[in-house]
Amino acid sequence: MAQSTVTKKREETAAAPKTAAAQIQEEVVSFIETFPNNWANNLDRIFDAYSESENILLDALESQRETWEKLTGDFTQINEEQKKLYEKLQELAVLNIQNVFGPQASKPVEQGIAQFVEVNNKIQQIVEAPYKEGLNLLNQAQDQFQQFARESVAQQQKIREDFKKEIIAATNTFIEIYEANIKASLAFFK
Repeated sequence: MAQSTVTKKREETAAAPKTAAAQIQEEVVSFIETFPNNWANNLDRIFDAYSESENILLDALESQRETWEKLTGDFTQINEEQKKLYEKLQELAVLNIQNVFGPQASKPVEQGIAQFVEVNNKIQQIVEAPYKEGLNLLNQAQDQFQQFARESVAQQQKIREDFKKEIIAATNTFIEIYEANIKASLAFFK
């Protein structure tokens, strides 16, 4: 029975016309409850967008670094395959000459091929050196830029978190002042 009386009283209070002071007080409470949460939610959305773009940047840099490393590895693999091909050609040439002209005839050809391979290797080193050095410098620059980007992202995230804390603290201070002013204003209506 007591419960139904309380429920009836609430219904009567809700149905009864509210005084201006009660309406203002409800609006103030509603505003005070939602204002900080709205600020925090909106800041979170903005910061999430920043974080997403930062993650995309870091992923792109990682992909670029992997591409440069693959290019460097492919370049090395091409050189190794080329050396194997020269060795195989040298062996085949020597065997063919030995089969056609005998073992004595293959000695000068073998020496000539060895000199050709030596000259070719030196030319290849001279030609490849700038490319290899360029790739090494590019890889180093990529690594440094990627590290700089990671540090920048971490710093920006900290700045955003600090900014959010400051905004929330300022909002809470504003709400405290607002509540005090509303209470003072409501005191005039009593």
